[in-house]
Amino acid sequence: MGANSNLELLAQGICRDAKAIEAYRTQQGLPHLSFDSSSEPPTVHQEAPQAVHEARQAIIDNASQIQRLVLDPADIIPALTINYQQLICIQWLCRFHVVSCVPLMGSVSYAEAASLCSVPEDQLRSVARMAIATNFLREIEGKDELAHNSMSAAFVRNPGLADWALFVTQFSMPVAGSFADATKKWGSTKRKDETAMNLALKTDLPLFDFIKQSPEITRQFAAYMRNVQQSDGMSVRHLVNSYDWAALGEATVIDIGGSTGAVSVHLANMFPQLRFIVRDLHAVTNGSSGLMESQPEHIRTRIEFQAQDFFEPQPAERANVFLMRMILHDWPKDEAVKILRNIVPALKASGRGVRLLIQDTVLPIPGSVSSTQEALLRVRDLTMIQSFNSKERELAEFVKLLNLASSQDARLVLKGVHTPAGSLMSVLEVAYEQTPNGDVLYSGTALA
Repeated sequence: MGANSNLELLAQGICRDAKAIEAYRTQQGLPHLSFDSSSEPPTVHQEAPQAVHEARQAIIDNASQIQRLVLDPADIIPALTINYQQLICIQWLCRFHVVSCVPLMGSVSYAEAASLCSVPEDQLRSVARMAIATNFLREIEGKDELAHNSMSAAFVRNPGLADWALFVTQFSMPVAGSFADATKKWGSTKRKDETAMNLALKTDLPLFDFIKQSPEITRQFAAYMRNVQQSDGMSVRHLVNSYDWAALGEATVIDIGGSTGAVSVHLANMFPQLRFIVRDLHAVTNGSSGLMESQPEHIRTRIEFQAQDFFEPQPAERANVFLMRMILHDWPKDEAVKILRNIVPALKASGRGVRLLIQDTVLPIPGSVSSTQEALLRVRDLTMIQSFNSKERELAEFVKLLNLASSQDARLVLKGVHTPAGSLMSVLEVAYEQTPNGDVLYSGTALA
């Protein structure tokens, strides 16, 4: 018999990595993974050894490859319908508060749940059983009753997950569904009011202006962004691990577009010698009081807020690091170049050694990472196109932005690109320097 098939090798890899995860959980005194409602995520804690995180990612990748390998072409569309119906069922269960009316311990009959949530019992049963088929909720064996499993219980323990699901199903899915119509109507337009979002939501406003019209949509969007940024792939810990913050000593960090200061608060907690200036629109920084009031004095006294539009030149205030996290991907090329140009005078004023850190998604060369990781990044790229006529960028496109933002006497030089394992974003380290040929130099290493 010949060498093992791809199918066997993938299965063996899953078994090997499953043993690594279970060994880690046993060592930590954690129970075996299960769908029991008392089993709380995460599968692997953030502090776990890197090898354990890699084992988890390998299982996700290999399981996905196995499924694709054994699916016939005629199976693909039926398999995809499961995904969108699962999302719609979670939307339905969250919208009518079914998830929260099911007790964390114990169960509730379909009849009682339908009455409590004012929904038709037959619809509830159909929706719940579809969700159960994909491991969300469970049914008590031999009874006509609903109960939680670990997946659905997480939506009760963290209500922000329900807001995340509602935002994706009420906004992201219809927007994606209007993508082809937007292409047909506007083609290659870069206007922020000529997007799939405009068609789907029947508005002439850019997305952020549309969101601001409704307090409820604003709340849902904030919860959506909060949960996205708290997910492991977007965790601020990757920013911490991508730069030697401790080596700065007593230094100033200017957080451009820093919203209500959550990232600066996180960094301030970890690096007590750093002080921070958070710059964003007045309407945004004005909402920072809730977060800051909950911080101890030694954090509050090291974080300052300034109202500033990044489409206007940044004040020439000396700093050691200028930070832009998840900013440039919201904007098409011309606007992104303008944002960068507006930072150059402040970089110049700060002197030699100042750094601009850009944390954003850097799209991989096709096939250079696992298909599941690449698909997550491509989702982000398509979302930017459909919502803003912007995009996630490849490394060469970031270099082009830096070139366009530079001038004869003010060059932006890419010194390095850092992509921690498990992160969906990279940190681009940019310096203000003179270059002999007038072009941006990339003197760092390749994506790692």
